[in-house]
Amino acid sequence: MRGLYAATPDDRSPSPRSRPAGGRSLPSPVVGAAVAPSGEASVLVVGGFDRLDAGLLATEDLSDYALAVVQRMWLRRMNDGSYASRHGLAIADAGFSFDGATDDAIELGDVEIAGYAAIDWFAGEDSVGDLPLAPIVRDALTDYLDGGGRLLVSGSELGWALDLNGAPDEQAFYRERLHATYVSDDAETYDVAATAGPFAGLAALSFADAESYDPRYPDVLAPAPDAAIALAYGATTDVGAAIAWGAGQDGERGIVLGFPFETIAGADARRDVMAAALAFFDVVEEPGGDDDGGEDDSTAGDDDGTSGDASDATASATAGDGTGDSTGAPADGESDGGCGCTTNTSPRASAWLLLAFAALRRRRR
Repeated sequence: MRGLYAATPDDRSPSPRSRPAGGRSLPSPVVGAAVAPSGEASVLVVGGFDRLDAGLLATEDLSDYALAVVQRMWLRRMNDGSYASRHGLAIADAGFSFDGATDDAIELGDVEIAGYAAIDWFAGEDSVGDLPLAPIVRDALTDYLDGGGRLLVSGSELGWALDLNGAPDEQAFYRERLHATYVSDDAETYDVAATAGPFAGLAALSFADAESYDPRYPDVLAPAPDAAIALAYGATTDVGAAIAWGAGQDGERGIVLGFPFETIAGADARRDVMAAALAFFDVVEEPGGDDDGGEDDSTAGDDDGTSGDASDATASATAGDGTGDSTGAPADGESDGGCGCTTNTSPRASAWLLLAFAALRRRRR
């Protein structure tokens, strides 16, 4: 069974009686989990997209109405906190289990990253001033990679923030641990194509998804001497959109994307990219043990997105101030765009249950 996502929490309209006197709060970040047959998830998805400011305002051309180009404050096209669901569904569709957490949970020590076969860390459009990878996070990732970990990290401003404008320790982390250098701030295209490497044979794709935010300034990257370009912008082969390292080695391996993974257009394309990355990382989903007929105690939905009590394993999703049921139908008083869940069978995912995405309250820095 697959599916279950928190959808457009900003669109929900609670009744006047339930609305707080001070107004509606911003939606909380979403995390999720797909329970592993073995009880130990293969992948950890870490949501590190915390930014929400005027720089993310969507633009719309209203010249047909004599208004030129205007800025629109559509939260769902900025950062409504729900983008972890796209990562989770891509991993699930590729046939792998995962746990979910926020970067705050990592920083607080509530979630340990050691032990996961791979980490999918996304920073969205976090940029200078947003601390896309805090010092404690860089230390944790360094230890993880030193132990032979496999890391997928994505974001359109990481190179700009850490390499071009970062402090010496940030530059060193980007160049030595992510094996990339920043080249320029804008690829001037949303199209990428695979080169030789982990994505070889992958169809050309776009990261201009009309249903997501607009990653206006994707980083152009160059590989370190021990790395290679894995995706290139446009029809070129030398304008780096993704850098991969560790091919053929027993130790650490990684991929850094110069654009956000979650803005790749189409669920199938996101699944294919994720499947190729996890294959490059040699991630293998371990089978479960014999069924002893007892109750399953592996669940998801605790505050850190990790395993919890089986009584919480209900097919529902929450984010912000609304809820939905497992059929995807809106709760009473909600619009069709409310927080709902969908479930569909998937041959590659039938061995496990993808549980509800649970809302976390963002800890303000």
